[in-house]
Amino acid sequence: MTDERINYRIIFILIKINSNLTFVKEAIYIDEGNNFITNQVASLAKPIFKNAFSNNLKELKLF
Repeated sequence: MTDERINYRIIFILIKINSNLTFVKEAIYIDEGNNFITNQVASLAKPIFKNAFSNNLKELKLF
């Protein structure tokens, strides 16, 4: 059986624009060891990552 977990890193970049505005960027890096991931699978996962980013922003807003 193949290990179907995806090894990835998420990096948030926060850039303060002014005292009331911060630019937030999320970068997702999928490790090269995930040989079973193709462009098709990555494109299917994109909406999931977007939803997770949206949820993370909502949590960040609470701080």
